[in-house]
Amino acid sequence: MGTQYHYRVRAHSSRSGFSAYSNTLSLTPQAASSSGGGGGGGCFIATAAYGSALHPKVNALRQLRDLYLMPNALGRAFVGAYSRLSPPLADFITRHDWVRAGVRTLLWPLVWLAEAIAPEAQAGAFFQPQKSTPASTEHADKAARELAAEQVAQRQLMVKFKPEVETSAANALLQAQGATRIETVAPQLYLAEFSTVASRTQAQTRLAGLALIEHVEINRVVRRPAPR
Repeated sequence: MGTQYHYRVRAHSSRSGFSAYSNTLSLTPQAASSSGGGGGGGCFIATAAYGSALHPKVNALRQLRDLYLMPNALGRAFVGAYSRLSPPLADFITRHDWVRAGVRTLLWPLVWLAEAIAPEAQAGAFFQPQKSTPASTEHADKAARELAAEQVAQRQLMVKFKPEVETSAANALLQAQGATRIETVAPQLYLAEFSTVASRTQAQTRLAGLALIEHVEINRVVRRPAPR
C-alpha cells in the first residue's frame, strides 16, 4: 500500500490513429484499514481482505450496498452498525495474511451475489465506461479525426508567393526551409508541412522576411458547427 500510480489516456480511431496523451492523473490507494469509500461509509472488512478499496471485489460489494441497502431504512441501520463495529476487526484482518485469505473465502458468496444482481459491478471495473453505440462510436471517430487534423495543421503553413515565382522555385524554397510535404492549393498558394511545430515556427519566421513571399500564416482547421 502507499504506491502511487500514474495514468494517461489517449483516443484512438481506426481512421485517424492515436491522439496525443492527456495530462497525467496520479492516484495513491489508501491503506486497507482506513476507508472503502462510497456513500454509506467504508467497506472496511472487504477492503482489509482484498488489500485495497479499489479492488474489483470491493467495488462489487460497494455497489450492492449503495444500490440495495442504502435506499431503505433497515439497510441503512445495518450499514451504520457495520461501520461502527467493523474497523477494529478490519485492523486485525489486515495484520494477518492467513485471516485475509479466510475472509476472502467467506466473502465469496456475497461477492458472487453482488456481481449477479448489480450488473454495473460485473467485470469489477471501479469506473464503468458507458456502453458504446453506433452513433457514439461515429461521434468518437469524428472527434478523433478532428483532433488529429488540428494537430497536423499546427505543423503546416499556408504560403502565398508573388506572381513571378514559378512552381519549381517555390517548391525548392519551401524544401530548403525544411518542408517535408508540399501541396499546391491554388496558383501561387502552397501548403507546406513540417516535421515539428518548432521547425514550422522557425520556417514561418524566415519566410515572412523574404521578398518573394506575399503572405505566410499557420494553417487553420475550421470545424463545422454542430447541428442543432
